[in-house]
Amino acid sequence: MITAEDIIKLITLSYWAAMLTMVGTAWFVVFFTVRIGKRWWVGGLATLLILALFIVPIAKTALENKRTNTERKAASTAAKAVFNERCKDAGYKIYKTVEDVEGVTLLNVWPTENKFNDQQWKYAGLPNSLGGDAYIRDFLSWRLWNYEINDYSAAGEGFAPDKSDIPQTEDEIRRYKLMNGFQYVDVMQTQGYQRYQYKNLFRLKDITTTDIKNPSRYTVELENPIIPNERKIWIATTKALIKDQQTGELLGEATWHSFHVDQGVKTYSSTGIWDRAIVCPEIANRQYGPIQYFVLKVLKPKQMPQETIAQIASDAVSSKSSQAQPN
Repeated sequence: MITAEDIIKLITLSYWAAMLTMVGTAWFVVFFTVRIGKRWWVGGLATLLILALFIVPIAKTALENKRTNTERKAASTAAKAVFNERCKDAGYKIYKTVEDVEGVTLLNVWPTENKFNDQQWKYAGLPNSLGGDAYIRDFLSWRLWNYEINDYSAAGEGFAPDKSDIPQTEDEIRRYKLMNGFQYVDVMQTQGYQRYQYKNLFRLKDITTTDIKNPSRYTVELENPIIPNERKIWIATTKALIKDQQTGELLGEATWHSFHVDQGVKTYSSTGIWDRAIVCPEIANRQYGPIQYFVLKVLKPKQMPQETIAQIASDAVSSKSSQAQPN
């Protein structure tokens, strides 16, 4: 596959080949048309003129690029200072945690669109977050709780959508425990709500959807404000608000900011712009699902009894064994 870099190399080689061809042609003409005593200075003058014709534009372009890069670096440094200041209010504010939560209501869903090259893209605050059904399913997924860091593994990673390998081995039990997600997720529609649930605790690929009227009291709402002055310097913002609709309490709020250091200039032709942005708080740069991670910090999913998990695991293993046996 021919890339933009390959085309640039070809153009560069062609440029210098054309210059050398003209120099050679000039000397050929001089050799046959100019008297012997004047050939060297006429040929030399022709060579200098040809070199100037080709090199002066390159020199001017190099100087212009140097000036542009200097200006761009200064602009990036100034923008980074604004980003650092904005990051002081980034992170998680947890006002109240709730234990044994069975379900959560999503007032809006992160979209599947990826407009990485659009400076005004609404969802640039968390540019690499998964959207659509994947966003919803990740509220149902199992996650790994790492005893060593006393947190979800890998700073919030560790989704495990199909856990038929439970119960864990003794070595695994010493290092981490498995935490199930919410038992259902209610998603706000144009009219009413739709409830997402798994058919089987260990096969989250099999999810059912049902229309309901009474969703979970705990809601998650996303906001993506576009602040013109910040978008001009490639800074974007995303917020998440968790509320108890029965009491009206704000249980927690999170703020993320993203920033494209190169100010909209692509490093490689094969990549986008926002997908190369850095995000604060810094933990979000390493997370698979930063929004879900924050929600789980506020709303603690009700955990299945260990005996129930063991029984379902046993049934899952038996089912697999029976399916593997020939008829």
